[in-house]
Amino acid sequence: METHRGSEKPEMSGMASIMDTFNKRILNKTKKNKYIFDESHNWLQKYMKNINYEIIEHEDVSMFGALSQLLDESSEDIREKLSNFVTADDFMKQRTMHMKLTENIKKLHDDEKPSQKNLQKLNNAIIDYEYLFNINTFDKFKDAIKVIKGNLLLLTVIERMYDNKYKVVVLKNNNRNNREKETKFEKIVLCNNTTIDPLTKNASKNMQYGMLSFDNGKYNSIKYDNKGLLLYNDVPTAIQKRLIDNCINV
Repeated sequence: METHRGSEKPEMSGMASIMDTFNKRILNKTKKNKYIFDESHNWLQKYMKNINYEIIEHEDVSMFGALSQLLDESSEDIREKLSNFVTADDFMKQRTMHMKLTENIKKLHDDEKPSQKNLQKLNNAIIDYEYLFNINTFDKFKDAIKVIKGNLLLLTVIERMYDNKYKVVVLKNNNRNNREKETKFEKIVLCNNTTIDPLTKNASKNMQYGMLSFDNGKYNSIKYDNKGLLLYNDVPTAIQKRLIDNCINV
């Protein structure tokens, strides 16, 4: 009996040790996930209360510069490829967007008491399409791609250019202090198309997701948990929810 008790004691000690290690890991994970505000944190870390969002700053703050960091390709190469890839239909979509924004701004100006908030949002939106003022041919459009900042419609074309292997999500800083309900104009996830939910027929289960920060007119790439490109299951839950709520269920 003494021999039996002697062999049982180390077994209980080993189990207790395992449970103690497990509990410590859970405690450490909880501590790690708890956000502590720091003024040096970037806007996304503060907004999401999550330090795993890293914004990679770059000299080229165009959409192409940010994509070059994400895809490990030079912005010049991406621009050149896109210039050779775009179609006349892509050109017309750019012009249509510019005309719609121009018309909506004019309508607001015609109102007796136009909403200054809506007017500001439209004025901000049209900036990415102002280059079209002097673009009246397809060839000029192709040349402009080599110098313009970029916009959401062109991002859709870029995704198509890469055979939809990538889905690039643009997160916009609306200078909000907390995560209160995001209004139509203040959603941080900007939608350029609806092929973002991997459950839809247009999305591949092997599609890689990347994120760009759009802050004060500047584009920069984002790493999450030290990764630039992510599979859908690795995309932060807060972003997944916004992709579905803001861009699919609309």
